[in-house]
Amino acid sequence: MSDEICPQAWVTGINAYSSFVYTLVVIVFSIALYVQSCLRRVFHPFFTLLFVETILCYALCDLFVVILKIMNFFGTLEHPAAVFLDKLFHYSYTLIMPLQSCCLVERIVATLYFNSYEKNRRWAVLALSQPLSIAFLLLDDYVGKAISDLHLAVFHVAYYVVQTLGLVALLTVNQQLTRKYTGSGVSLTTRYQLAENIRTIRVFLPMITVDTLISLIDIILNYMKFSYVFDPHRCTSDSSYLFVIYIVSEVVVSALELIEAALIVRSYPKVGNILVCWKLTAIHRVSSEGPSRIVNVFGSDLLHEQKNCNHFDDLNKNWEQRQK
Repeated sequence: MSDEICPQAWVTGINAYSSFVYTLVVIVFSIALYVQSCLRRVFHPFFTLLFVETILCYALCDLFVVILKIMNFFGTLEHPAAVFLDKLFHYSYTLIMPLQSCCLVERIVATLYFNSYEKNRRWAVLALSQPLSIAFLLLDDYVGKAISDLHLAVFHVAYYVVQTLGLVALLTVNQQLTRKYTGSGVSLTTRYQLAENIRTIRVFLPMITVDTLISLIDIILNYMKFSYVFDPHRCTSDSSYLFVIYIVSEVVVSALELIEAALIVRSYPKVGNILVCWKLTAIHRVSSEGPSRIVNVFGSDLLHEQKNCNHFDDLNKNWEQRQK
């Protein structure tokens, strides 16, 4: 009966499609990790560490989903390794929320103390984010069993509303501060910090925006007792399970995951240059032994730009002398 309602060819096809998309998501998130590591001197080290941990949790979640889908295809979901991977998926997914909150708090502090935050290296304060995230993980496991799904859904919605509004407010405030202090003679450190605040929020905001949509879908699916692994037993009791619930949710969620990862990578400055340099470095290792690069908050090579400016200045001087 289940084969008639849920044809095996459709099930295999949608699982293959979603596994392929999630594999792409893992690759794009890996690119984001590489770009973030290349720009570690462009962003404040506190934000870099927290954001790298957040992206890593996303990449691990999607990697675990791909592996579990493959194990489901071979009928080995009951294997202890699959059970262990499912727990790792849950832990990685849960850690995303406290790490995002730490990123938001870090950006609030960077905005409030924009005059001096660039030189802030109080690692002891940042270290508190790690045990707090672990504590949230343990608390979530307890609270999830103690409260209803409705209350948990309300909490998640409220969390993402606060995150989104907070980032939009921070972006607006930093843009206003930038306009206020432009041409006012403030220090270079202050101007760099304001530019960094805007840049980091533009990288962070796409993650929160798309993640909000994904979480809303997850809340609906959890309410419907839906899992990311196909359940053939539901086909016998729900004729719309495959074509309405499973296929639509898999296509939409996997597409949103890919969009989220792509938006994060796209929001980085000089992404194309970084990837081209990585490719050239992989082919020509010797070229990486050249002089060190000095980059600004936008990832531009100041020495290279200065050489170009000097070159054009010399051309202008020679042209003016010839005109005389």
